[in-house]
Parts: sequence; C-alpha cells; structure tokens
Amino acid sequence: MSEFAEFALSIGVVILAVGFTVAIVASSRWLARKYGKPGSTTARLADEAYLPAQVALALIAVRIILPKIWSWEWRPVIDHVLTLAIFGTVAWLLIALLHVVEGMIMKRVDKPGESLTERRQRTQIILIRRISVAGILVLAVSAALLTFPMVRTIGVSILASAGILGIVLGLAAQSWLKGLFAGLQLAFGDALRIGDVVVVQSEWGHVEEITLTYVVVRIWDKRRLVLPTTFFTENPYHTWTRSTVDILGTVELDVDFTLPLEPVREELQRLARECEYWDGDTATLQVTDAVHGRMRLRAVVSAADGSVVWDLRCHVREGLVNWIRDNHPASLPKTRAELTGERSL
Repeated sequence: MSEFAEFALSIGVVILAVGFTVAIVASSRWLARKYGKPGSTTARLADEAYLPAQVALALIAVRIILPKIWSWEWRPVIDHVLTLAIFGTVAWLLIALLHVVEGMIMKRVDKPGESLTERRQRTQIILIRRISVAGILVLAVSAALLTFPMVRTIGVSILASAGILGIVLGLAAQSWLKGLFAGLQLAFGDALRIGDVVVVQSEWGHVEEITLTYVVVRIWDKRRLVLPTTFFTENPYHTWTRSTVDILGTVELDVDFTLPLEPVREELQRLARECEYWDGDTATLQVTDAVHGRMRLRAVVSAADGSVVWDLRCHVREGLVNWIRDNHPASLPKTRAELTGERSL
C-alpha cells in the first residue's frame, strides 16, 4: 500500500472513530435529557460530562486503531501526543464527574433552614472534592511526565539523592504543609464551618469559603477578609454558631432613675414581637448598673441565627429610644450637679 493510500485510510478511520464515539455520547445525552427530570443527577451528568467524555472516547478510539493501520516513521510522535491528550481528557472527565457527585450529595444535604450538621457536611464535601481534584491533577501530570524518557532518568537521579533533596524540600515546603494540615484540621475537626458567624481581628462576618490554605470571611459591609488556615488553628477567635445557631443579642441604655421599668418591659416585648428576626424565645430587661445618677438597662433578645441578630438589636435599640423620648422625656439621662458656696455681702 502506498504512503498516500495509507494516509487516506488513516484519515478515514480516524473520522469514522470520532464520528462513532460522538454519536454514542450525543445519543446518551439526548436520552438523558429526554427522560431525565430537569435538574436531576442524570440531566446534570449529561451536561457536565458530555464534552470531556466525547473527547476522551474519541482520542482513545483513535489511539487504539491508528497504530494498526499506520506505519510511518514518525508514528511514535503521534502516539505520544495522543497518549498525553488522553491523560488530560480523562483527568478532565474525572473532575467533571466529581462536580456531578458533589452536586448530588449537596442536594441531599441541603434542607430547609440552617443547621450545624448541614454546614459541617457542606464544608467537608467541598474540601473532599478539592482534595480529589488536586490528586487527579497531580496524577495526570505525573503520568504525562513519566512518558518522557528524560524525565524518568531525572526521577531516578532524584531518588538517588533523595536525602539532601528531601531536607531542602522539607524546609522549603514547611509553611505550605503547615497550612495544608491546618486546612484539613479545620475541615474534619469541625472547628469551623462554612456559614459560621465569627469575629476575627475585630471584624464580624460569615465564613464564606474554606480551602486547604486560606479562609474567606464575608464582613457585614460586603468586604472579604482572607486569612490563612493557620490563623484559626493558632489564634483564638469568636464564633457565635459553634454548638447552636440561635444566639442572644444585647442592647444597653443609660436612663434616669425616674423611668418606670414595667412599661419598658412591656414595650420591649411589643418590639420583639413585631420584628421578623426575633425567634420568640427570649426578650428580657434588667438593670445591670446604677451609678453616677443614672441606671443602665440591658435588654436581651434572641434571634434564630447570627446573621440577623445585629438587625434585631438595632430594631430594639431604636424602638426603646423613641419610646422613652416620646413617653418619658423626663427620664432621659441627666447629669446632676450641686453647687455650694458662700453668699457674698
């Protein structure tokens, strides 16, 4: 067979192999979309894995068939390129499947309302998926590099000098590994979860993202505070949702001794009932101090979770200030002074 005929036959076989695999994957996607429910795992699998599966199967088919009919001298180069491409597309396909599995598990975990178990599971699922993606990429790159003879030779040399190199790499990667293990400790030690309300560096916010090396806290004014994971394993921080999601908020007011307390307690109950953020549990008023000619009132109210307690406190504070000003203006804080002296002649 002439070189031209062999080349033409190879091209034809490649086109048939690609067309066949494309037809199979496209048919599977069409069936999944037709008989699967919108948003279901089957439909998402068809959307997420469609393109990588198509490319991977086509490359595998070409890699298997082409060497049997093509005998050109530069065929090994083509085989090597196809092998590298297969490693990349298979890694792509596995990562897409991980996203589908993550979405399927998240759908089962997510429930109406917010719970500690849900936040813990969501945090662990996201980190497991990220660790798995990193592992797939490392394996794919390693397998691709090992197909080069020169890299294999370098690998043997590295292993031969692993003692000195290990010490150098260990010192260089110490901080990175420290952060990595801190991230794993946060994820599986249940010390911090996505959605937790925390106070770090005098900033109040929600934990928005946890990775293996850093944590993103969404501040109340929509800024983002990015901290290394080691910060949360080496420094104390406030968390409002460690064991329960409900939380108490306090409001303190300084008023005059003449203010009657029972009407204030009734007004506090009314303000709490009319606020959508109150969970119906706690709304109490106490006198916590009485010095310097005034008394300090502390109102304690409960909210369903830490994300709304700030708004509940502001609502109660504004309502009490307005009520005291309108109904008992004489009981607003006063400064009393007594002036004594000799009468002049």
